[in-house]
Amino acid sequence: MDIKAVVVVFLILATLTTSVYSNQLANQINGDYYYPIDQGAKCEPYIGDRPDFPLCGGLLANPNSIYVNSTTNQTYLRTQTETYFQLVQLIGPQECQSDTATYINLCSFFFLECLNVTVNDTVTNTSTVVVLPRRTCQNNCYQAATEKCQIPETLFNCSKGDPAFGNDYIPSYPVNGSLYNLTEFGGTFDYKVQCLNPLLYVNGSYNQKSCPLPLLLFNSTMSHEQGGKEGYFYVTNSSACVLPCPLPIFTENQWDSLFTFHDVIAYLSFFGSLFTFVTFACLNQFKTANDKNLALFLTSIFLMSLSGVLNNFMGRGSTESFLCPSQIRSTSSEDGMCVFNAFLFQFSALNSAAWWCVIAIEIYYTITHLTKKLELFKYYLAGITIFTLVFSFVPLGLKVYGYNKGNFMCWIVGGDVYENVFLWVPLGVALTIASVLIVLVMIEIFKVVRATGRGGSLIILEAKPMLMVIAIYFSYVYLFFWNYYSDNVVTKRIYDTEVPSFSQCLFSGRSDCTLRGPDFGMMAAYVYFLRIYGLYSFFIYGFSAKSRKIWKRSIFIHNRLVQGILARFQNRFRGSGGDKTKTNPTESTNHPSAGSNASRTISKIDVESTMKSLDYNSDSEEDLDDNEIKLQQRDVSTPF
Repeated sequence: MDIKAVVVVFLILATLTTSVYSNQLANQINGDYYYPIDQGAKCEPYIGDRPDFPLCGGLLANPNSIYVNSTTNQTYLRTQTETYFQLVQLIGPQECQSDTATYINLCSFFFLECLNVTVNDTVTNTSTVVVLPRRTCQNNCYQAATEKCQIPETLFNCSKGDPAFGNDYIPSYPVNGSLYNLTEFGGTFDYKVQCLNPLLYVNGSYNQKSCPLPLLLFNSTMSHEQGGKEGYFYVTNSSACVLPCPLPIFTENQWDSLFTFHDVIAYLSFFGSLFTFVTFACLNQFKTANDKNLALFLTSIFLMSLSGVLNNFMGRGSTESFLCPSQIRSTSSEDGMCVFNAFLFQFSALNSAAWWCVIAIEIYYTITHLTKKLELFKYYLAGITIFTLVFSFVPLGLKVYGYNKGNFMCWIVGGDVYENVFLWVPLGVALTIASVLIVLVMIEIFKVVRATGRGGSLIILEAKPMLMVIAIYFSYVYLFFWNYYSDNVVTKRIYDTEVPSFSQCLFSGRSDCTLRGPDFGMMAAYVYFLRIYGLYSFFIYGFSAKSRKIWKRSIFIHNRLVQGILARFQNRFRGSGGDKTKTNPTESTNHPSAGSNASRTISKIDVESTMKSLDYNSDSEEDLDDNEIKLQQRDVSTPF
């Protein structure tokens, strides 16, 4: 390697380093830096605060003389000051926000005191007025921005160079003072302006009255922990600014669409479940224990649907008004109606899952034990009642019913442990057992149908129970997934990263800032699966043969007036259509295969009678023809 080349490179680097260091020394004396003089600058009285945003009125050392350089104006300075006021109110600790010194220092950072310095030129016997700023001391900057308010240096750096001069060696906030070279005006080369400590001159006070939109100010003597329990969502643990309700995770139009969708589904589900409740729990004659099991299951579904419309009813026609009693507060565990609605949903959800499981157990046991029956209704009733009451009242005693921000209902919100123990695990166990048993029942029916050759289309036979199993279980799985995703991913992300990002967005002056929450489609799916159970019961039972027979025998149809109308209508229809040719019931016995068919029927009589006793959609004590038996065979495999 050429030693001469190395020496040359070393000398060049040493020369550059020395030049830079010499330049730094030339720009300062005893730690005080030289500042350029803006000959277009001027002194102006303070422009004043905006009517809707109290700012620096009463907080300036010399409001009659504000330094304005040649490239800016006070309107711009006021906007910049407002931005940092909002930043402090957004992320600053309480001791920062409540201290007037914070705002006095901030005002001095932007509205610099202006000095008119008269320079007398002894050579020309003239005088020149030079306009110079008096900058805030660096120590005041560190006290206000860094030590007390904990503003990140990425947002506010007290040691940064003044961007107006583009020189890193000229700090915005001097340690002691600023030096000016006035020789061109006939003055000295080291004229010094002492830095300003505004706290020595200002005795004003400041009361925070606003937050950057869409945040809202909530000044209260209660602790942030208590405020959170009462439904206030503070952006930080020390800020007086709270997020609006509903959370700005969607646009206003998107929230309106979601609330409308929720109310439509909730009311459709309510009326559908009301119909099946009246049909099977009020008008039914309860001839068997199976009728009672179904009635209690559908009653639970009705109560679940009722909890959905109660949101709208208690909000006087608006679910949003119930969940958000005011713009700055959501409903919470402190609100009695929220707790009641959460209790109602918890009780009815557990109750419906338990009775669904009982129905599945009854069907599977009877299908696999044709000559035996389970007479356990009173034990089911006692056990399920105790189970649901315990798992509903314990969370009430623990005061863990409340409202999760960004949700559509009140339920258990005390944390994953409470939610899992009292809701998701019991629901999961019951629904899993029921789903497995129903699948096994369908397999047994498939075997019977294949062995007897009596099934016709197996697709029709299995479609109804399979559809219900998929619908119920998939709905539960999605809600479980959503709960985990919402609590452990979305909410955690909002607290840890989204609120700071949201704050920086507001700090940048944008008006379209939103918190990055869940996907809109995922939220809409959650609303659907949360409120759809009443429609499930209606579509499965509302059009069934059992439902039609119950209504035909009810007082609403089985009365003299309605029966007379129906009789006249039937007579008129028969008169116009004529008599139909009827098949002689004895003809089937004359058929060559009548013997084998009769033998097959006798051999399978126990299976059919068992299916009759289990049917939830037709009367088991009524004499039925062959077509009705086939209908029963389809319905028996369905607990819904």
